Amino acid sequence: MRVKLAIQVLSSRSAGALQLQNRSETKSTETFIRMFDQFFDCLNVNTITNGNYHRKPVLCTYTDINDLRFKWLIDEFMGFLDRWEMKGQQHNHLTVKKRKQLCLCRETLEGFRITVKNLIKIPWSKQRGIGGFCDNPTVRQFQHNTLRPQVSGASSVLAARRGNCQVFHNGQFNASTLQRRKHKRQ
Repeated sequence: MRVKLAIQVLSSRSAGALQLQNRSETKSTETFIRMFDQFFDCLNVNTITNGNYHRKPVLCTYTDINDLRFKWLIDEFMGFLDRWEMKGQQHNHLTVKKRKQLCLCRETLEGFRITVKNLIKIPWSKQRGIGGFCDNPTVRQFQHNTLRPQVSGASSVLAARRGNCQVFHNGQFNASTLQRRKHKRQ
């Protein structure tokens, strides 16, 4: 599956098209599409002006630990997935295999739960750890602290063993093009 096509299908435009049809059998599909569109938007926050440009407040940058999108992720989105999973299990007249097919697979649901938990908790705990004595960083300090691990030679940025970067003994990176390895012919 191509992500680009999935995002086009799971977009507010697709949900709007279903809403225009005004058919009762597509209401749950419309709700599903709207939920996942907003979920993807919560994950794709990347610039300060993106929310204004696309006229979607969900795409604005996170500026507060009490942001309403965090509450939406926990209460609405995760509640939606939990209710969907429970409704699928309530069909006792179906076999276990058929009931499992009524919802996303268990691993996918667990992946969503982990993603939401990490989105809410990890960035803020990293900020507190990086900030040192500063308990209330400004937006500029927050952005600096967020980018710092990516450029300072932290373990998360070390060159991969078979990658295209070399790390020298003094910790500096050499990102110039490496010579191609000779492949062993078999």
